[in-house]
Amino acid sequence: MQVSLQKKNDTEATISVKVTPEDYQAQVAQKIREHSKKAQLKGFRPGNIPATVIKRMYGQAILQEVTEKLVKEALTNYIQQEALVLVGELVPRELEAIDWATQSDFAFDYGIGMAGPFSYTLSEALCVKGYKIDGVSDKAVDDWITRLRYRHGESIRVDESEQGDTVEGTLRCAAQGFESLQVIYTDKLNPKAQQYFVGVQEQQTITFNAKEVFDAYSEAYIGDEELQKILEAVEQVEFTVAEIRLEMPAALDQSFFDAVFPRASVSTEAAFRQLLSAKILQEKKAEADSILDEAIKEALLAQTAIELPDDFLKQWITQKLAISQEALEKR
Repeated sequence: MQVSLQKKNDTEATISVKVTPEDYQAQVAQKIREHSKKAQLKGFRPGNIPATVIKRMYGQAILQEVTEKLVKEALTNYIQQEALVLVGELVPRELEAIDWATQSDFAFDYGIGMAGPFSYTLSEALCVKGYKIDGVSDKAVDDWITRLRYRHGESIRVDESEQGDTVEGTLRCAAQGFESLQVIYTDKLNPKAQQYFVGVQEQQTITFNAKEVFDAYSEAYIGDEELQKILEAVEQVEFTVAEIRLEMPAALDQSFFDAVFPRASVSTEAAFRQLLSAKILQEKKAEADSILDEAIKEALLAQTAIELPDDFLKQWITQKLAISQEALEKR
């Protein structure tokens, strides 16, 4: 298989892949044999279908599958071997239509965008903010223990909700044709919103102003773009309660210690707190290191000029989002 790179400039290029019969024949033959053993056709015993029959019926599809797999692997290997710093994704170039029935040689071209050459200078004048973590407060340990106790605790189904219970159900907005399963943690609601979800029973339907409940309750719609749009468009929604659960925290006993630290020997609350404190400290230090790394990257990028393939990126984005160049310019 032949892979080559034709550079247009420092930031744009075309990768060409040429595939010949020597590249795919063995794999195609193997695939046909595998299909012969697995396929079921009327008039043939299972596992005894002649390869010529499989080739006639599925040969083109198998050839296409094998060829596309080979091209994908060749592109990945070439990019890694040449250490190409790509910006965006590969964009297939339009070539002549492939006739899988008659062609034996195949050619594929892909446009790529790359970051232009750049350099940066490390200087003592470059300052970034870092964080030194010396220890963990008792309050931080207490907060972690509370969360862990609920995580390893028991969930009990109850008939009527009280503050702190979890209410599961279906949120509906008939005007928008919207329906979504939601889990409401009543202890996270503001006092005005709690009136809707405290004192309710299973199968009860509640009508309320969506913004009053969800605007200050991000847990309900994290990552749910459809729900966010509904909240922007309407006010009144319905919620039908399906299940109410009382979350009971686990006791600070040996089973809890073992569940949190299964590989450690912890038998007292004091030892548990000490081990948990060390774990929190380790995580906070790692988090501080990560924040420092990002700050250094941002500082270096701010003072480093990097040429990007603007035309290629526009082409890639319009194809990926299926929008016109004019629509992209308006964004």
